Amino acid sequence: MVLRRYAWQIGGVATAAAVVAVLVTLSLRGSGTASHAGATPTLRPSGSATADPRVEQVKAVARAFVEAEVRSAATGDASPLNRLTTPGSQAQGNAGASAAFSRDAHHNFVASRIDVSEAGWRVGVFTDRAAATIVYALYGHDADWPSLRPRESDHETSDFSQLLSMELTNGIWLVNELH
Repeated sequence: MVLRRYAWQIGGVATAAAVVAVLVTLSLRGSGTASHAGATPTLRPSGSATADPRVEQVKAVARAFVEAEVRSAATGDASPLNRLTTPGSQAQGNAGASAAFSRDAHHNFVASRIDVSEAGWRVGVFTDRAAATIVYALYGHDADWPSLRPRESDHETSDFSQLLSMELTNGIWLVNELH
């Protein structure tokens, strides 16, 4: 009789632990908005030893996104960013900000080089969610748009830091949110 009572208690504790685990998992799979502070994975320096190939995949998408965003400032066209963002996401809606600025203000910074700080990487990967912080500086100049005639000489900007939240969609990492 005593053993049976303890078995029920152990079963009850195990069930409660499973419920907590499910709730934590669901909160981590939330929309990732600011109200879901737990939705962003814990970031770690990329210099840490890891055999997880997803870290390099996430970093490659972050680099490609920054390159496409910077290129859109010169072209005024944000459509290349669409292949890197989750359809209908906050990232897709905001991805064309540089292109829109160029078209509206008739000038923007035109970069000839993007210098990514390897020491600045912070990457966290879950099963189907990831976050990457990329730190980079641009080398180029402010230019009239659409002629791209320089307004100033080339120089390097101070560092930019961009946090990109991603989700795995059909085996491809896509940017879901920009922070």
